[in-house]
Amino acid sequence: RFTRLTKAVIPSTMTNMSNGFNGCSSLEEITIYATTPPTYSGTLNACSSLTHIYVPAASVEAYKTATGWSGFSSIISAIPTT
Repeated sequence: RFTRLTKAVIPSTMTNMSNGFNGCSSLEEITIYATTPPTYSGTLNACSSLTHIYVPAASVEAYKTATGWSGFSSIISAIPTT
């Protein structure tokens, strides 16, 4: 398990997020490059330290209203630009 993982990057090819983050109680930040929200099955619910989910700017509203993702709408925002 990845109990000490604090950040994760999900590629644009991801279409389904199943149980990959179970036990990631230290996870604080996820950057997801998929423009279409991946199918979500509750894998982040145990991530009590999660404070940011970054997604492509054009997809923020889609994530905020997608099944499963809408529960995280307050921490979903656009990927920061450098």
